[in-house]
Amino acid sequence: MCRTITPRQAAARYRAIVRGASAGELESAARWYSDAENHARQVADMLGAPTDIGAAVIAAYSPQATWSDNLRRAYLFASGKWTGGILATPKLMADVATRGADALNGPKVHAFAKAIAGDDDAVVIDLWMARAARLERDSVTAAQYRLLSAAVRRVAEQEGLTPRTCQALIWIRQRGKAD
Repeated sequence: MCRTITPRQAAARYRAIVRGASAGELESAARWYSDAENHARQVADMLGAPTDIGAAVIAAYSPQATWSDNLRRAYLFASGKWTGGILATPKLMADVATRGADALNGPKVHAFAKAIAGDDDAVVIDLWMARAARLERDSVTAAQYRLLSAAVRRVAEQEGLTPRTCQALIWIRQRGKAD
């Protein structure tokens, strides 16, 4: 583990992970966000709102949650049943239901909402992405977030992927599974 990382080191680490991917991993990464976007549409439909609202609801339930629990809570919220989460307070969720991703604080959750809503340029940096970059800590500073996001975008461009698909691929390979 290292204390600091340069943009070149981050890109090299991410590139090695991407280039080591199997065809199945690449296929999973290419589908991951489009599948998430379909869930966002369903949540949004239940709320009578646009897809970006559904994506923000899902993202608000994401901190320290498994994907299945994340979705379970989002669907419960959309059906009118209150369920809390690390970030999801009643006040925040009311704000998310009207303002979408703009109601979310923090670069990770905001970027996650954007990526789920279909923004191909959105890059989510979480503990798995920090580990893939071999950072000393699982949490990142604002400067590290920007550096790692830029590294993902650089690798995506070099490898002919969208940034969100590249990030999903790194995440899947680092975590060892897509869920």
